[in-house]
Amino acid sequence: AEPSRLPSLARRSSVVSGVLLAAFGLTKLWPLGLLLVFTLGIGTSLCMVGMQVAIQSAVEDQFRGRVMSLWGMIAAGSPALGGALLGDIAQLAGIAGVTVTCGLMCALLIWVTRPRARAT
Repeated sequence: AEPSRLPSLARRSSVVSGVLLAAFGLTKLWPLGLLLVFTLGIGTSLCMVGMQVAIQSAVEDQFRGRVMSLWGMIAAGSPALGGALLGDIAQLAGIAGVTVTCGLMCALLIWVTRPRARAT
């Protein structure tokens, strides 16, 4: 396995997280919403850990600290920027629609970019 490729666990948990996010956007039931958010948190954590493992495996030792600090900045800053943008869109389109759309886009993007088995 190539260390630079996204691990299977991270890829699968990203797809599942996208589907869970879409389901959360559709639910009207409080207990189901709580269960979906709890499961979404687990899926997101698995994805983040898998991606960190892939990055650390692909980077040479002398650059690992620099790359991981950049990773940390992006991982902390991107949700804030995305949240601001999605908040503006949600004011126009509604929060449920934005949540469902984002979840489906996440799952679809990961699914479409999945590695294909080579024909031999």
